[in-house]
Amino acid sequence: MNRRFTLGAVAALALLAGASCSDDETGPEPEVNFSANLTGDAERPTPVTTTATGTSTVVIDDEDETFTVTINVGGTGVVDVTMAHIHVGDANTAGPIAVNLLPNPPAAGTFTGALVPGLTFNTIVAASGETFTSLAAKMRAGNTYINVHNATNTAGIIRGQLVAQ
Repeated sequence: MNRRFTLGAVAALALLAGASCSDDETGPEPEVNFSANLTGDAERPTPVTTTATGTSTVVIDDEDETFTVTINVGGTGVVDVTMAHIHVGDANTAGPIAVNLLPNPPAAGTFTGALVPGLTFNTIVAASGETFTSLAAKMRAGNTYINVHNATNTAGIIRGQLVAQ
């Protein structure tokens, strides 16, 4: 009889434990953060010698299906910035552009500070073939990077692989 009572008590406790876990959601994380340190040494296929540096953050909001990107440049700054993008590719690959982050580049000259101060978007450039879901998956897999281009270094002056935080 004692054994029956023990088994019954264990079963009852298991049912109660399962019923009390009503907050178990299997949906996506509401926000995922990525960052990159931007350097000339990280440029591919040819590293660039420069004192310009930068940092970038990307926040993926799965619930709203948006990306928010910030890029800050420093060091001696970047001279004559022309473009900034998210590219698809690993750390050793010069890959295709997924998103243009700088539709209106700053005036010619040295730029230091918030190049992209917090661009939020949910529409990916149609020509890239990327969707929110595909680009977010590539970021999570470590296959995206931020690249800043200038007039002298049209392939890119500073670059950094996006890494989950």
